[in-house]
Amino acid sequence: MPDFSEGLLKALKILRSDKKSLKELAGISGVDVFRFFNHADLRNLDLSHQDLTGLNFFGADFGNTRLDGISYDVGAFNGSKVLEKYSSLIDDFDFCLSDILDDLFKYLYVFVQIRPESLERTISTLRISYQGLANHSNINVGTLRKARRGEIIALETAQSVASSLLQIEDEKSRDIESQLKFKIDLRQRRRNLLLQPMIKLSQFSNSDGFKIIRSVDLRFFTTNREVIKRNIYDGLEDPQYRFIPSVIENFLT
Repeated sequence: MPDFSEGLLKALKILRSDKKSLKELAGISGVDVFRFFNHADLRNLDLSHQDLTGLNFFGADFGNTRLDGISYDVGAFNGSKVLEKYSSLIDDFDFCLSDILDDLFKYLYVFVQIRPESLERTISTLRISYQGLANHSNINVGTLRKARRGEIIALETAQSVASSLLQIEDEKSRDIESQLKFKIDLRQRRRNLLLQPMIKLSQFSNSDGFKIIRSVDLRFFTTNREVIKRNIYDGLEDPQYRFIPSVIENFLT
C-alpha cells in the first residue's frame, strides 16, 4: 500500500499556513508549482497585487475574486474563469509549444500564429538570435520574421520552431546545471516560460475564412484519436492527406 504520510503532511502544512501568497502556498506543496492551481477553486479571494508569475491557472475558477494589479505571465489565465472586468487576462493564444508537437496533428490541417511578445521573450531568455533559431529550425529568416510579427504560418513551420525552442532550452539548462557545484532546479524556472500558452490555431474554409480553434474544442479530437485513425485513415500512422477539424468532426457525428 502506498505511503501517503508525506503528502498528508504537506497538505496539513498548507492548511495551517498563514501565508496569503498563492506562489508561496504552491511552493509549500513540494509538487509541480507551475500546474499546482490548474482546475482549482479560487473563488471569493482577494489576490490584488500578488506576484503570480511562474504559475498557470488553466481550468481554475476565479469567480468573484479580485485580481487588480497582479503580476502574471501572459497566457497564464487562458482556460480559466474570471470576472468580466478581468477578461483581458485571457486571449486566443491558448496552446503551448508542446501541444502542436502531438502526433494528432498528423491528421489535422490547421494554421498557426505565435504570440509575438512571448516569442521575443523566449528568444531573449534563451540568449539566441533569430538567425540562430532559423538555422536550428531549418527554416529561412523571412518565414521566422512572419512568426515574429504574429502572422499566420504553416503548421510544419511552427512545429519546427516549437521543437527547436524546447530542444535549445533543454540543452542550455543541462549545460548550466552541469557547471553548478550545488545544483538547483533552474530547468523548471526556464521551462515555465515555454510552458505558458503562446500558440493560436485556426482552420480555413472558403466560406468562413480563418476560424479560431480553442484548446477546449480540440479535446473532441484527442478523445476520438483512435476512432479517427481507424475509421477515417484506416489506421495509417502517416496519412497522405489531412482534414480541417470541422470536417473530421462531421465524419464522427
